[in-house]
Amino acid sequence: SDPVVQADMTIDDDDTQEIDDALSATQDGDQLRIDVDIANIAEFVPRQSPINNEALNRAATLYLPTETHYMLPKCIACDRASLRAQERRPALRTTFWVNAQGIISRWEHRLVNVEVRRRINYQQADDQLADKTGAGDSPLHLLHRAARLLRDERRRRGALLITRQEWKISL
Repeated sequence: SDPVVQADMTIDDDDTQEIDDALSATQDGDQLRIDVDIANIAEFVPRQSPINNEALNRAATLYLPTETHYMLPKCIACDRASLRAQERRPALRTTFWVNAQGIISRWEHRLVNVEVRRRINYQQADDQLADKTGAGDSPLHLLHRAARLLRDERRRRGALLITRQEWKISL
């Protein structure tokens, strides 16, 4: 049986039902430890099954202004495999450690059963990061610090970073 682990949060729109990733961050000595949990749909969809073959053909969930076409059946994508807060779900956890220079010093992958502590939306995440009175060592702040370190290291190596606004259309 896969070990049970905790994840700090998921970050999605309020109307997102297919919650497929969760995040955690802690200070581990002089490095940041980042845990990324991805819903393990292989627990629900056998290889070479008709559902798996159809998911391979679709390749992604298609979000349209008036409807969503899920890659997997909605009962799997939005229910049994969805990483909803306070519910145990199978996941693939990737853990990596980021040093002060923005270098990933090591990483590991393992199958786990994850319990997500909380769900927040993008506005709540932005508000928490903008609040300078809050704890700078909260998991969200640590994630933000790791993202900045990794981005700065990519830039030092010559990466061209393109930032664009993401649009969400509602009808």
